[in-house]
Amino acid sequence: MTTWPVEPFPQIVDREGWSETFPMNVIETENDVGPPKQRRRANSMPRMHQMNLTLSAEEMVEFDTFWSVDCAQGSLPFDWINPRTGSVHSFQWIGKQPPVVTNPGGTTYKVSFSVRQLA
Repeated sequence: MTTWPVEPFPQIVDREGWSETFPMNVIETENDVGPPKQRRRANSMPRMHQMNLTLSAEEMVEFDTFWSVDCAQGSLPFDWINPRTGSVHSFQWIGKQPPVVTNPGGTTYKVSFSVRQLA
């Protein structure tokens, strides 16, 4: 399994813009009378993460290589630290949502991407 690039590459995402969405793992069934019944859909569901990084020009090249080569343009999962818990998990790039890069000026880049926490 591919792993997130090692230090000095950033290991922690920017707090601004980071989010973790808990899974919706409930299925609801309507009844003829009374409230709907609810049950758990599966034993485990992935959590979604929105990540933002601030990178230097050199780090941007490394991120590009990681996404394009190591992760085969987002088709392969990778191991990384969950920003909230600090524990290592497997993450998968969310298809049809490639990383977005902006340049606020100079040699600083902002990278925004979405991943799904698998385990």
